[in-house]
Amino acid sequence: MAEWKEWNGSREQLDEMRTAKEGFILRGIEHAYEEEITFHNISGLSCVDMSNVTHYLICQPVPQFEMRVRQAQTGQPVWWRAKDNHGESDCDCANIPWDHLGYDFSFIPFNEVKS
Repeated sequence: MAEWKEWNGSREQLDEMRTAKEGFILRGIEHAYEEEITFHNISGLSCVDMSNVTHYLICQPVPQFEMRVRQAQTGQPVWWRAKDNHGESDCDCANIPWDHLGYDFSFIPFNEVKS
């Protein structure tokens, strides 16, 4: 899980931001209507006043990203079940618990998946 870290502007922090594959977010920037801005790489910092930055967060990959995109584009049903439950599963495309780490997801009902 990503956590906010206090910003001190050290070389280590800049290196961490530079190598962040999913980008990073800065808190404390005075920018139009936002208090936090997401950057996809460090080159965007050249036009940012870093003197007000208080914290930064390294973005993490989105779980089941490809499955989420496919479901959103096609409306294909997604089945899910608790990881410790090897029996019952549920399918409700309006309320998929994507961010719940305790679930497995599948485009095929779990009782039809061959082990």
